[in-house]
Amino acid sequence: MSFRTGVITLVGLLPASRAKNSLLRRCGWKVGPGVVVGPSLFISISNVHLQANSALGSFNTFRYVKHLSLGEGASVGSFNWVTGGSSGFQTDDSFLKFGEHSAITSRHYLDVSGGLTIGKFATLAGERSVLLTHQIDYRESKGSLGAVTLGEYTLVSSNVKI
Repeated sequence: MSFRTGVITLVGLLPASRAKNSLLRRCGWKVGPGVVVGPSLFISISNVHLQANSALGSFNTFRYVKHLSLGEGASVGSFNWVTGGSSGFQTDDSFLKFGEHSAITSRHYLDVSGGLTIGKFATLAGERSVLLTHQIDYRESKGSLGAVTLGEYTLVSSNVKI
């Protein structure tokens, strides 16, 4: 683990505050005005852009995500698990991008190995939904990745598997 990764992991656990946002900016994150970043776990997350008035709730886990982008007013609830792979399987394609005023509520599992885009004013609501961006190609005997997009003004409700 690099020094920067360790610092971001520790800073991520702090309560939401302007001081936390300032520390995240010093670590290379782009954090707009009015952003709230609750205490969460960030492991090997590379490129983060949080636009004005966006929010990351408390107790989320982000692992091996190459790019995280929240549009203006976008929000992520609490207790979500977002992964772009593992220490043994990482991809340069992993990203999670939110359009303006889009949202994910609480307790969802998102695999963003192949990329996940949430369109503007779209919401992943309820809880316990699973979104996967990878699959096993049995004919080729290997894994394959593909981006998933929830279009603009989309509502996806509880316990959905995509």
